[in-house]
Amino acid sequence: MKIFDIHPDNSEQKPFDFLLIENFAPIIQDSNVYQEYIKNYSVTNGYPEMDSISPHPVEKELQENKFAIISRVNEMWNLNVCDIYISMNSFNKKGHGLQLHNDYHEVDRIPVRGILYCNPNKQFGTNIHGESIKEIGGGPGDLLLIKVSEKSWHSTVTIEEDTNDRITCNMFFVNEIKENTNFSVTE
Repeated sequence: MKIFDIHPDNSEQKPFDFLLIENFAPIIQDSNVYQEYIKNYSVTNGYPEMDSISPHPVEKELQENKFAIISRVNEMWNLNVCDIYISMNSFNKKGHGLQLHNDYHEVDRIPVRGILYCNPNKQFGTNIHGESIKEIGGGPGDLLLIKVSEKSWHSTVTIEEDTNDRITCNMFFVNEIKENTNFSVTE
């Protein structure tokens, strides 16, 4: 994992603070890992915008590197994050997609959001909204970190027809640990 690329020199400030690291998790480029995962994963919760799905092999690497990732994020944005909650998600059904949002309602508890794209080939990334709309990320193993703010507007496309899975590992960098949370990378 390219943990040392989590650095202020690599971030962008317009239209808001974010960082994109291409190929952050090289395991994602292994099409065998993807094919095995696709054969065996299960949907744990279905939602109109996406499905939550069972754990992915990249989670083991995230667990092994969790404290280094947290340390780099804290240094980068002068934060006090103490844990990372994760969930695996799939976009593959007509209507799946995320409308424009900024996560600001959670900023006191979740100051940073992360999206790790888990397909061995690019599907689609995340749209960031400022003076214009720009798609970023989406490549195999790309990591997008967004410092949550009133300006951190982002979205995805809405899928028009059922399609191949677009798999993401969504990360919530948290300031406090809530009890009874079953999607933490702490074990």
